[in-house]
Amino acid sequence: MQIRRYGPTVKSRRAEGRMRPGSRTGRSRRRFFLLLPALALPLSLLAAGPAQAQSSDATLRGLRVEVSTDGTSFSSIGFIPKFSAGQTRYDTAVQPSYTHARLTPSASHAAAALQVGKAGSLRAVSNGSPSAAIALDTGGNAILVKVTAEDGSVRHYTMTVTRGGRAFSSPPRNVQVSAGDGSLTLTWEPPAYWGSFPPGGYDVDWYAGASLPTDELDWNRATRSVVPLAPTATSYKFTGTYEIQRTGGRHTVTNGTTYRLRLRAFGTNPDDSSDRLPSYWVTMSESPAAQTQSSNADLSGLTASTATSLGGMYAALTLSPSTFSAGTTSYTATAANARTHAKVTPAVAHSAARVGWRKGNTGSFTSVSSGSESGAIALSVGANAITVRVTAQDGTTKDYTVTITREAAAQSSNADLSGLTASTSTSSTGTFTALTLSPSTFSAGTTSYTATAANARTHAKVTPAVAHSAARVGWRKGNTGSFTSVSSGSESGAIALSVGANAITVRVTAQDGTTKDYTVTITREAAAATPTVSLSASPNPVTEGSSVTVTAALSRALTSNVTIPVTITDNSAEPTDHGTLTSITINSGATSGTGTITTNQDPDEDDETFTVALGSSLPSSVAAGTPSSVQIRITDDDRTSPTPVVSLSASPNPVTEGSSVTVTAR
Repeated sequence: MQIRRYGPTVKSRRAEGRMRPGSRTGRSRRRFFLLLPALALPLSLLAAGPAQAQSSDATLRGLRVEVSTDGTSFSSIGFIPKFSAGQTRYDTAVQPSYTHARLTPSASHAAAALQVGKAGSLRAVSNGSPSAAIALDTGGNAILVKVTAEDGSVRHYTMTVTRGGRAFSSPPRNVQVSAGDGSLTLTWEPPAYWGSFPPGGYDVDWYAGASLPTDELDWNRATRSVVPLAPTATSYKFTGTYEIQRTGGRHTVTNGTTYRLRLRAFGTNPDDSSDRLPSYWVTMSESPAAQTQSSNADLSGLTASTATSLGGMYAALTLSPSTFSAGTTSYTATAANARTHAKVTPAVAHSAARVGWRKGNTGSFTSVSSGSESGAIALSVGANAITVRVTAQDGTTKDYTVTITREAAAQSSNADLSGLTASTSTSSTGTFTALTLSPSTFSAGTTSYTATAANARTHAKVTPAVAHSAARVGWRKGNTGSFTSVSSGSESGAIALSVGANAITVRVTAQDGTTKDYTVTITREAAAATPTVSLSASPNPVTEGSSVTVTAALSRALTSNVTIPVTITDNSAEPTDHGTLTSITINSGATSGTGTITTNQDPDEDDETFTVALGSSLPSSVAAGTPSSVQIRITDDDRTSPTPVVSLSASPNPVTEGSSVTVTAR
């Protein structure tokens, strides 16, 4: 949007409007195109005089215009920066989407009354307050502001808002100029409104002279003779040699010469690039000057902070000396072990100086903005020297050092175990099964444990668990030799068990070096003697024609079946007098087995004997015991008065040491 006003102008100190030629039929006037953004111009109210005659001041000191697409939410066109109390007519154009407008008039005299509206529908408005929403018709909309002075004097101001008209771009905002050696640099922000056309770009003109030129033709093009600046541009450097349009000569930008630079924005008709709707010019004045480069490589401030992780919350660290001085280049601080990362925040004393940091004495420096934190710096335990290098504008450098000493972690003296178990196996690579220790409940304060293992259990393992994660643990068998490390909660290697007591020492070494020994003594039982086998027979003597049971007895049971070979040797008997028996089987876990021999009737009246003995090739799991043979007598039943025979038997036989045996005579 572009506000136009008619009548005399009032110059601004920072921005000087340029007139566009033009007139309206019936009255002579000039058109000025004015800045639209909301710029509050702080103008003081006229001081009230002593109570005398009533004021006749019916002028405005300012007028604000706002537009809306719905009649409720308004956006500001702004206070008219070139507003003049004596100029009563203004106009602007807005896009068709804007359906309503409202005005905020500010009276020069506090006692003046204000009314705003279209002709015939004026409504009272408080001084400095917005009017009600005023509907905009397509085309021109004359909105009146009636000012009634304290004495009744009246003045009308007219703001014509053309809805759907061609709206000019508003000017660039926040235009600044800075001097360099043989150059001037313009910087700006885009206009608040590009007008009816899409953004087209910017024009820059120049003029060499202490005052503004009196003739528009004296302005020289800085950009328009080549290509306008793109609408995305936000700066332009005026340097080098330019053409003087009026004379065709050349001019080189020179230090000490005062230049006028003017800047405007414009929208461009997408269908006709020559059709442009420009803003008014914003004019700046400055002189290039040789720049003396600063040698100031001082810092104006230096702080540090630490955190417990790379991305953690950084808290301020107290440096020593605690008060920064540009002349003091070495600072120290101490950080707790938990503080693993640091940042430094240097601030340069001169705006043109650059600053960077590095850890240690080698490597490149990492740049950091003045007053901003550096990246996270990992802290090792011990001293960490962080160098902050300031490079002045002329290249002079100065180093500041912040040495942060990260404390070592507090070391634990806890050399306790939280658990200790043991297991055994029948070989070093076999399956290890849990071994019951005594005491059966582990206690960190109990350092001695015992257990018994069968002779067949040839190897053991221990599993210690430390109470403190920083403690180390190892084991050894016996009282000499080095300890073999084992991870907490993991099994040791296989430990060979000798028959008898095996003392296994588990040593815990705390973080601070404190040690504590636990002992597990595993007693491996001696191997049992080879069980013996002996023979007995019952009944013995046996009556001719009856059977006799032969018993093979073991001194202790075996874990598997065993077959005992036996032989029969005839004494006075003949092979036909009895049956056969070649072996007796003793089942697993049993201590005896039996075999039966039958006897046969014969025609003679004699008693016969035969012997049952252990075979010569006994299984390796047994040995011959006593008796290893038994003589069996067959009593002949053909005699009318047989001669009595007495025989002896013993039971149990064999008998366990310390027990009794019964001897029977028959």
